[in-house]
Amino acid sequence: MASYPPPLPNDPRTQRQILRDQARLQRLHLRAMRRTSVVGPLALIAVGVLFLMVQIGRLPAASLWLWFARWWPLLLILVGFVRLFEWLLDRRAQASANGTPAPQRTLGLGVVLLIAALVIAGGISSILRNKTGHRLSPNFEINQDNLEQFLGEKHESTQSLMAVCPSGTELVFDNPHGNVSVSGTSDDDQVHITLNNQIFARSDSEAARKEKQIGARLDRSGHQLRLSVPSVEGGRADVTISLPATASITGTVNRGDVQVHSLRGPVTLTANHGDVDLSAITGRVTARINNGDSSLSAHSVTGDVTVEGRSLDLTLSDVTGSVSLNGDFFGTTHLERTSGAVRFHTSRTDLQFARLDGDLEISQSADLSATQVVGPVILNTRNRNISLERVSGPVSVTNRNGSVTLAIAQPISPVMIENRNGDIELTLPTDAQFSVQAETSNADLENDFGLSLTQEGDHPRLSGIIGAGGPLIQISTSQADISLHKGSVAPLPPRPPIPQQLSVEPADAARDRPEPPRGLRHSKQ
Repeated sequence: MASYPPPLPNDPRTQRQILRDQARLQRLHLRAMRRTSVVGPLALIAVGVLFLMVQIGRLPAASLWLWFARWWPLLLILVGFVRLFEWLLDRRAQASANGTPAPQRTLGLGVVLLIAALVIAGGISSILRNKTGHRLSPNFEINQDNLEQFLGEKHESTQSLMAVCPSGTELVFDNPHGNVSVSGTSDDDQVHITLNNQIFARSDSEAARKEKQIGARLDRSGHQLRLSVPSVEGGRADVTISLPATASITGTVNRGDVQVHSLRGPVTLTANHGDVDLSAITGRVTARINNGDSSLSAHSVTGDVTVEGRSLDLTLSDVTGSVSLNGDFFGTTHLERTSGAVRFHTSRTDLQFARLDGDLEISQSADLSATQVVGPVILNTRNRNISLERVSGPVSVTNRNGSVTLAIAQPISPVMIENRNGDIELTLPTDAQFSVQAETSNADLENDFGLSLTQEGDHPRLSGIIGAGGPLIQISTSQADISLHKGSVAPLPPRPPIPQQLSVEPADAARDRPEPPRGLRHSKQ
């Protein structure tokens, strides 16, 4: 009977060759049994999700890059943990294979190159971040509009335009690339426009050709003046406009900041990539911001203010008209002293109230705080810690996964707080008269008003009348505590009126006003 495997031949050279062939076949067999690690698919999914959020405007690109510059070493830690877990699984499979070779996991050359590229990018961004004070580079941005800056020399020129601007005139402008500054300081019933043009070109002839192309035009049609600035590759135009205070403006700026001050007419602006600064406006203000890295500030506005779109920080103060903020806001929203109704609406938060005598701030850290708010107050949100101090008027708050702290001022109005997985702390004046209903589950319910609790299983309840009774206070939460306190909550003081006169602010002062502080740019309100 033939034996298996066949005996080795007696020739030593042939024996060595056969053993080498057997070892090579075994290596090929083990290599064929290798399985791909999950590190590669997980990395591609994570990178794809982040890029998608940036593309659809849910995450500012600058915030993502700054975050990566600081925390990129976590990438190596996560890859190490995944590989350690896979190694443990392979060891277990090898132990249960009864001597049979078990498949092994490998990263693969493509995944190694991807991780190496991310590590190199992280190291470079960290160096730039440390050298520029938490910014990759001051005023540094590469895009299709300023790529010519790296391919040619800078050429500057100035253009001036002027036209009669009678009362009721509307100025319409469209600037593809460059800042725009508008002021209602013209006292000769004319509009004065100055354009500081910048051209980047590789030769003088190319620069001359582009300077002719970038020349602006001012056309009249009825009560409308239209300023047209052509789009030129490698060129920008910073526009300064002075017109009578009674004029109105409608403007679009694609890449650049907008400053408007000292106007009595309506202001309508669209900013695609740039900040908006408004002050001393008597008319209605309508602004659309289309970039999550851009911010808006409005101060001393007599008319209504409407802001839509996507932006970073919002800062408004001394607004006499109503305020409507509708969109996605990724930074800090700060309001002070608004005489009209306020509506703040995002995909996460819906807040309405009648007036703001103090201040309100919705921060990037998911906190919402306000003081001296006049209701009715209606707040529907989630995943926030809410703090409302010295609130007057009816209040309705709905929240989850966050605490609610509320201090009610005299006179007492109906209050409804519905929370989930978050504590509720309510402070009422010592001499307040009201009726109360409160309940929670798997938690404590405390009160300073001497009311007795009833317990049904793990649901403590509180119900009673304080003094002669009055408005109903309804409170409910789950898996969290409820506390009712007595406190000296002073009534809101009479509010001094917001000055109605039009303050004319010099253009330099508006330009030099310090910007509101900006934090990290990654959370959405």
